[in-house]
Amino acid sequence: MLSILATHDIAVLPYREASQSGVAIDALWAAMPAIATTVGALPKQLNLEVDTLLLKTFSALMNWLTQS
Repeated sequence: MLSILATHDIAVLPYREASQSGVAIDALWAAMPAIATTVGALPKQLNLEVDTLLLKTFSALMNWLTQS
């Protein structure tokens, strides 16, 4: 998984519902910036001090992505 993440610049975790995410943990280990929703344990799993953007809802995340 880390070899796949190495080919990308950012992790996007557009969960509507989740308790935790293996991809979030892998992104953290790869020191990747992340954009995620605030569902489940995602805010606790991601390193909020390293380029992490948390958006409250799936719709907000999708709007941010399409406006950026």
